Amino acid sequence: MQQTMFVMVFFILVFMLMSGLLTPISSMPEWAQVITWLNPPRYFIEMMRGVEVYG
Repeated sequence: MQQTMFVMVFFILVFMLMSGLLTPISSMPEWAQVITWLNPPRYFIEMMRGVEVYG
């Protein structure tokens, strides 16, 4: 169970770094931009940035 948690922390960290949340995808190298197309959180971040909030 501890090994599984360690591996999942690694994957979650990579997914967050490659999603565009902390670093813009346009500033990543070309090979990293291609990999982000396979990353599901990328699409969630794009949708959340596209939502306009009216107050």
